[in-house]
Order: sequence, then structure tokens, then C-alpha cells
Amino acid sequence: MRRLFFELRYLIGRAPWDTGITPPEVVELIEGATPLAPGRALDLGCGTGTNALYLRRHGWTVVGVDFSDLAIEAAAEKAAGVDGVRFVRGDVTRLEDLGIEASFDLVLDIGCFHSVSPRRRGAEQGGGGDVV
Repeated sequence: MRRLFFELRYLIGRAPWDTGITPPEVVELIEGATPLAPGRALDLGCGTGTNALYLRRHGWTVVGVDFSDLAIEAAAEKAAGVDGVRFVRGDVTRLEDLGIEASFDLVLDIGCFHSVSPRRRGAEQGGGGDVV
């Protein structure tokens, strides 16, 4: 049911959490007085890819994960022709099932994990998804 809610919000163009603007805290972390050196980043609940693409523009190699087909399609469309970023449709609690390696220098979560029910946060089996 939750997934249907998100798909509907993306379909009608009213996904208030997907602002198209990288939060100032992330900008400070990446561009501030003591910026993080680029590495490998994971964007949990990446939506339409705003933050993943921001990170890529700043030298990061990025994997974005979201369970919304529409969000991942939009992210992949925005990233067309951009190397170093990929988007995966799937369950953020089952990254190993998505073929996502566990080693990252930065994990970005702008409003994803808190919406996963506590009983599913430690999920270790099942799931799966599609790489776009």
C-alpha cells in the first residue's frame, strides 16, 4: 500500500519530498570549508535522482536506490549519458539482493529510512529489484 501511495504521488506530480534541490547540509558537506573527498556514495530513497546527480557532478561515483518505478525512471532519464551514476529500483533494506556492494564512503538518506517500519529495518532476505 505504501508503494502505491508513492507511485501515485510521482504520477500526479505531487511528491513534496522530491524538491529538486540538494539540501544545504549536503552542499556544505561536499563543498564547504572542509569538503569530503569524492568516493563512492549510496543514496537511499533517491527519488528522481537530484542528490545522486549532485554528488556525481562533484566527482562521486553514486548508486541511487528507490522502490518507486516512476522515480527511478525519472532519475535514469535525468542521468542519460552520465557515467558514474546508476539507479536501482528495489528495497533499501535488501541491498545485497540488488547486487549493491556494501562498501561506501558516504551513505545519504534524506527521508527514507525513517519511513521503513522498524521490523523491516534489519531485513536480510527476499526482495530484489531492477537496475536501470
